[in-house]
Amino acid sequence: MLSVTSDQFHLPKHLQGEDLRVAIMEALSALLTMQAVRQPLVLLLEDWHWVDEASADALTQLAALVPTYAMLVIVTHRPDYSGDFGSGPNYTNMTLTPLELSASVDIIKAVLEVDAVPDDLAELIHGRTGGNPFFLEEISEALREDGTLGTRDRQIVLTGSLDSHKLPNTVQAVIRSRLDRLDANARDVLCYASVIGREFTRDILQSIRPDDVVLPQALETLKSLGLIQQTRILPHVSYRFKHALTQDVTYESLLQHQRKDLHGRVGEAIEKVHADRIDEHYDLLARHFTRAEHWHKAVDYGLESSSRAWQLSQFQESLSILENTEACLMRLPEDEHRRKTLTQVLLRKERLFELMGLRRRQLQIIDRLIALPEVLADPAQLSEVYIRLGDVHILLRNYDDAEKALQQALGLCERLDDAVQKRKTLRSIGLLKWHQGHNEESLEIMEQVLAADRSNNDLEAVVGDMTNITAVLKDLGDYERALTYLDEAVQIAQATNSTSKVVYLEHLLSTIYRLIGDLESALVHLRKSASVSEGSRLWVQHGFNLSSIAHVQWQQGKTEEAIQTYETAIRMLRRTRHAEGLSHSLRTLADILVGLHRHGEALPHLEEAAELCALMEDRQTEAQLWSGIGEVHEAAGDYPEAMAAWGKGRTLSQLVGDPAIELNILERMARFTRTQVPEPSLALQYYREALEVAQAMGDEARESDLRNTMGIIEWERGKFDEALPHYERALELLRHQEDSADAGLLLTSIGVTLHKLGRIDDAVDQLEQAIQHNRAVGSRKLEGFALAALGDVHHDKGNLDEAITCYDQSLNIRRDIGDLRGEGWMQHNLARTYAKLGALDRKRDCATEAWRIGEACDDEELIDALRHLQN
Repeated sequence: MLSVTSDQFHLPKHLQGEDLRVAIMEALSALLTMQAVRQPLVLLLEDWHWVDEASADALTQLAALVPTYAMLVIVTHRPDYSGDFGSGPNYTNMTLTPLELSASVDIIKAVLEVDAVPDDLAELIHGRTGGNPFFLEEISEALREDGTLGTRDRQIVLTGSLDSHKLPNTVQAVIRSRLDRLDANARDVLCYASVIGREFTRDILQSIRPDDVVLPQALETLKSLGLIQQTRILPHVSYRFKHALTQDVTYESLLQHQRKDLHGRVGEAIEKVHADRIDEHYDLLARHFTRAEHWHKAVDYGLESSSRAWQLSQFQESLSILENTEACLMRLPEDEHRRKTLTQVLLRKERLFELMGLRRRQLQIIDRLIALPEVLADPAQLSEVYIRLGDVHILLRNYDDAEKALQQALGLCERLDDAVQKRKTLRSIGLLKWHQGHNEESLEIMEQVLAADRSNNDLEAVVGDMTNITAVLKDLGDYERALTYLDEAVQIAQATNSTSKVVYLEHLLSTIYRLIGDLESALVHLRKSASVSEGSRLWVQHGFNLSSIAHVQWQQGKTEEAIQTYETAIRMLRRTRHAEGLSHSLRTLADILVGLHRHGEALPHLEEAAELCALMEDRQTEAQLWSGIGEVHEAAGDYPEAMAAWGKGRTLSQLVGDPAIELNILERMARFTRTQVPEPSLALQYYREALEVAQAMGDEARESDLRNTMGIIEWERGKFDEALPHYERALELLRHQEDSADAGLLLTSIGVTLHKLGRIDDAVDQLEQAIQHNRAVGSRKLEGFALAALGDVHHDKGNLDEAITCYDQSLNIRRDIGDLRGEGWMQHNLARTYAKLGALDRKRDCATEAWRIGEACDDEELIDALRHLQN
């Protein structure tokens, strides 16, 4: 076994944060794959349900490499563990069911070192243990230790009747019975070890044991009984409980005051034994001193442990430690130290919530900070908290709240005459104005801040200001000025060795060139940015760069290459846990896949993005994503799933007060329902709800479209009196919008509806208006429709000559515009009318031509109408 410990090397100083976390994972993967190159490697990972965040990430990275190496990774865990190990031909999931009787017998024979097991004993043990391997081992050992059975010449020897043996009902009971039979020396050592943890070292045990405990003898006894196993000799002699349940049962056998005392002694022993590398044991120290109720030390080590996890980008673990630390802190007396430490804890939690995209929880922490007397009494700290509050509200699009918070911060800065903090506040105000779409006002504020930073020679701030100004100029379409600012910012960032700034600025340059239409220059700057981000191990930025490169590839028509690059970017951003960047890349890739009609591939990306937005509490984007998920299900014809997704999106849109999203969703629900549900009442209900939203928004164009559609549905189900007001209101709205093209269609619809209602004169008037209107705007197809409709009115009224004139004119238009199907129907109408006039030759000629066209167009409806005419 190859073992590398922290005593054998020191990490380079430059490895910090995400760089360090990724470097450790890559080093571990490199170590294992190098071993697999030399010879086939089997890696066994047991009890993975106890895994920490960092180890889970390391396995995820390693799993991607397994198919290319001679490597087998076996992971065991409890059934309720929900880890994601991947899928595909290189992954097999096996659920281990209880052992059969024959397999149970094999375990009993192996434990007792015998060649056979009597059938009645085997059945009794198997029935009691339920085929649980660990239970089988423990009960076999217990029966031997208590003298119930013995062995001679590799055969089992029973000491009494099998019926008299009282077998424990649970594995915990078996373990307790085995503990009870230990001698006092071994039992005490096992108890001390259970407090230290699943794994423990001899030097810590040596430090906490009483003088009368003989440690070497106890350890040998425990090893021989299979309760513990030795795992390492150097740099510290180490042991491990063979099974976690053994540690649990042993620990539970201790009284509360014994546990408390022992945890304190373990913590003090770790401080003493590992004094030279105590930073590697912060988490253990925090845990032991918490259980010992040594609150001061628990808080101090908890803060250090949280910081260490943060440096490794293990944000969830860092947050969990901070939560526990805060709970410990509340157990200390109310004094100045506790109040200051609480402020420190809350500020750290606020930053973590920001990094994790948990905006609402971030707001809750800021509210707590503002309420603290210590913060209220410190204007400088209070102004910083108000700036943070404003920034969060900007991200949540709560612009009024953001304005209020930033103005409060600005007032405090002016009262303190703190020019640096004032400029920081103004930067946030400038960004707020930009988010609100007040670009000119935003630009004025940002340029004011830039001038102040130039005069103070604050080069880092100058670069940041130029970056912000570029974003505004981009929205204003002033690309030339944006490029000027960016070129200067890049020069400053390079001169000051600000690598992360160079990466971001090169990325911005690519964005401007892409907007200009110069994709080659955009790609050049993106590759520069990607080269620096990869070389500097700036993985979040590198993920963004890969996404942008993919977008350019897609614009260049390199579709499959773009998809592969997006997938690489997504894997990178998953590793860095950058929720916002990952969500954006997932959405963009899904949009491309949907455009390619690869809906099955798009769906999981959309669902993952929706989960991330829920995590970040970005309800507006989450609503849009559920709308997109519904559209994917719609394309697959899955009505229930589509409606469920749209229902979630609609609820979210209502929560955030975004009627535009709600209106889009309602229209989708109405259209899809119309195609899937024969009875139109449900679709009409969705259209009515959409109409209410459109009216509330004052969106006349959408209201007009909705009313036209609702008129069509009512017309199709024969409710002409309900269709008419929809058409009339839609026409009124179109005229108000001066929409001439669509007005002609509605005039025709109104005329046809009036005809159905028996209002012949009104119908003629509307249809003549429709003909004149469409002729005036040059809409020949709509003119042909109106002429045909007017012909129908004359036909039913008995004005057959007028009907023929209208049909002939419509026929000529259909021929001119190449509307073959329309031409066929006009021939049918003429045949029908000539039949009424008794002009049978003309009827036959028109019917023959209509039949020819119907067959050419495969128009079964027209053919059926002609058959009916012949009869």
